[in-house]
Amino acid sequence: MAFPQSATPEDYLAFDAAAVRRRKPIDRVEIDAYLKSIEVHPYYAKMATVKDISMLHVDVLMLLRLFARATRGGILEIGPYIGGSSIGIGSGVRDGGGRPYASVEHGGVEEEIGGTYRDHPFYPSSNIIDDLKKNLAAEGLGSFVSIFPGKSDTPSVVEKVFELFRGSPIELLFIDADGAVDRDMELYRPLIAKNCLLVFDDYTAPGAEEKEQRVRRVVDEEVARGRLESYGVYGWGTWIGRYRG
Repeated sequence: MAFPQSATPEDYLAFDAAAVRRRKPIDRVEIDAYLKSIEVHPYYAKMATVKDISMLHVDVLMLLRLFARATRGGILEIGPYIGGSSIGIGSGVRDGGGRPYASVEHGGVEEEIGGTYRDHPFYPSSNIIDDLKKNLAAEGLGSFVSIFPGKSDTPSVVEKVFELFRGSPIELLFIDADGAVDRDMELYRPLIAKNCLLVFDDYTAPGAEEKEQRVRRVVDEEVARGRLESYGVYGWGTWIGRYRG
C-alpha cells in the first residue's frame, strides 16, 4: 500500500499490518515516506526509550522493526552489543508472526566471549552477553532470537548460522560490529536472498574513522559493481540498501 505524505497514527498501524502480508521488498520511496512523520507512530515513544541502550538513531530502530515485520525469510544480526537493535528487530519478528532470527555477538576482547566494556562512553557493560539477554528478556523477546556468542567468522558460529537458515534464506541483514562488512558478506553470501534488505551502521562514524572508511569503501565498491542498491544513509550514519546478487 502507498504511504500517505501526512501520516496519522492510524496510517502507521495500517501500514505495519500490511507489511506482514506484503510480498515485495520495501523500497526507498516507502522508507522516506514512512520516516516523514515518524514521531506520530504509536510505537515511537516506546522505541525512543530503547535509546537508553543503543547508539542507533530512533528512526533506524523504527525501520529495523518495520523491516523485520515485512521479512518473510531469515534475519541475521551481527553486533547487537547489549540489544538496542535486537529489540527493534525482535519486536518486528514477534509482531510479524515469527521467523528465523539469529544474533551474533562477540562481546569481548580478542578471544574473550561475553566480556566487559565498562568504559563505554554512553552504555557501559560489565557482561555484554548477559546484558543482551537481560534486555531482550525484559521486553519479552528472548524466545524470538537465537543468540550465538562469538565472532562472526568463528567456525562454530558460522556452522550454527548456516544450520539455522537452512531452507530459509536471509532477507534482512544488519551489521554493526568491527566494520568488516566485506568479511561478513563473503562468509554469509550463500545464505543471502536476492533483494535482501541490508542495514550497515558506521557508514558515517565521527570518532571511528577507520571503521567508517572500511564500511564506506566496501559499500561504495559493491554499489559500483551493481551487487548492492543504495537507499541512502539514515539517522546518524546508518547505510540502508538491498542486495542485488
